[in-house]
Amino acid sequence: MMSRTREAAVWQRVLAASEEAPAPKPAAGGFTPAQVMDLLEDELQDANTYLALARRARREIRQSLLQLSQEEQQHARRLETVYFLMTGRRPEPKRPAMPDVGNVMDALRTRYQGEVAGAAQYRRLAEQADSFGPVLQELGSDEARHAQMVLRLLQRSL
Repeated sequence: MMSRTREAAVWQRVLAASEEAPAPKPAAGGFTPAQVMDLLEDELQDANTYLALARRARREIRQSLLQLSQEEQQHARRLETVYFLMTGRRPEPKRPAMPDVGNVMDALRTRYQGEVAGAAQYRRLAEQADSFGPVLQELGSDEARHAQMVLRLLQRSL
């Protein structure tokens, strides 16, 4: 995982290079920067939710929840790149607060439903995203895999 300082330095180099030449704007079909920002903020929220769950969960499932949080952070980074490619600007998403997850089992049940819905949303958006379709398909596959991971966590915890 890249540190915030190193990430900021990379973005600074990318933005400096983008000032030298106009940013390419790949065809995105009906897929908009606003949709990318919504997805990005959702991924950041999911990452925080899994982190909050890991802090409250039993030791035997904690590592899996931390892994899910890291993967959601990686999704957010990929979406930051898509946003930059579409707009030529670095995204400035709202940073979500750490949620109060309440009961871990209830929160995992909600996360399962959220991951299934997220997978379907990514697949739907991939059809209209032209050059970004493969990225969205991959993210959708990851969300479906996350749903299965959450299902296994629930099975182990019941």
